[in-house]
Amino acid sequence: MRTPKNATMADDGRHDTMAGQARFRRSAGAGATALALFALTASAGTAESLTLAHGFNPNHYWSTQIIDPWMACVTEGTGGDYTFQNYPSGQIVKFAESIDAMHGGLTDVSTISVGYETTRLPLNGVSMLPDMGGTSVEMVGAYRHMLDENTVLKAEYTDNDVHPLIVSLLPVYQLVTRSGPITSLEGLRGKVIRSSGGALTLTVNTLGASATEMPSSDVYVAFQNGVVDGALSAISSIKPYHLEEVVKGVSTNGQFGSFATLLAMEMPTYEALPDDVQQVFDQCGLQVERDVAAYLDAENETLKEELSGMGIAVYEFPAEMQQAMLEAMAPVAEGFISRLSERGLPAQETYDAYRAALAE
Repeated sequence: MRTPKNATMADDGRHDTMAGQARFRRSAGAGATALALFALTASAGTAESLTLAHGFNPNHYWSTQIIDPWMACVTEGTGGDYTFQNYPSGQIVKFAESIDAMHGGLTDVSTISVGYETTRLPLNGVSMLPDMGGTSVEMVGAYRHMLDENTVLKAEYTDNDVHPLIVSLLPVYQLVTRSGPITSLEGLRGKVIRSSGGALTLTVNTLGASATEMPSSDVYVAFQNGVVDGALSAISSIKPYHLEEVVKGVSTNGQFGSFATLLAMEMPTYEALPDDVQQVFDQCGLQVERDVAAYLDAENETLKEELSGMGIAVYEFPAEMQQAMLEAMAPVAEGFISRLSERGLPAQETYDAYRAALAE
């Protein structure tokens, strides 16, 4: 089995290692400097060290392009009054344990993978449905709008005593195939397609293919041995897992959904911060959020060119197939709305508001 380069992926869009980290750090550093000038002078006093624990390894883009720049921005913006003890790689907090870990005092700040918190954050799953945006900038903008407008999405975090600081969604997942381009819905029928679970599994099945769930680390061998015909994947997952060696086709205009991850802080700890320090934490979060969304989209385009240069067919689905897929995937959203509505949750209103945010 091939070993992933610079990656420790458990699954989903949480685990793509990105190239060009030095270039991002330069831009993030500039953002941090600007925010430091913007920030009000933090309350004087003894420097306070907060704990930030999460599951991402130090080479993952969430570490190098989100967590590290945000910590640096906060420390600079507060004049060194607030620093962080960073515990990556699941040393003390696993991906699915973050909210409990914050409540239990293990960490002050952590990442929340929405797909792993469907019980606590059911309505926030709307962000990962198919046909809910294509670029990171577009999807993050809609999600941020929903949080800023104090909708039920924000209320779910508040009800769980956490304060969102940064939202990140990878550019929408695409179809990666072993045999080359698929140009009709009929061509998908009966194909075995790897999914990371949740809405993506439902999406694969509604398209007439057969979804199989497996860790990302197993996908290379599955392609190599013909166990799967394709996978729904972030384009940025291809090279870290050497999939360019075993695939022949990558779509670029699929609307298969994405995966949402947030950086969040335990609410009582956040509320105990002086107002000017809260402002620094939030503004640094917004700056990094915007920077990384733009970076991920630009990197996605670069990766498409690189893959094409390797002889892989990088292609768009024909308009007729695209429309047929959108119609076929409609039951995924309908099922989401129906299930949550039966629980007394305002699923239809949330779905409509999110789509309106995407259109802005």
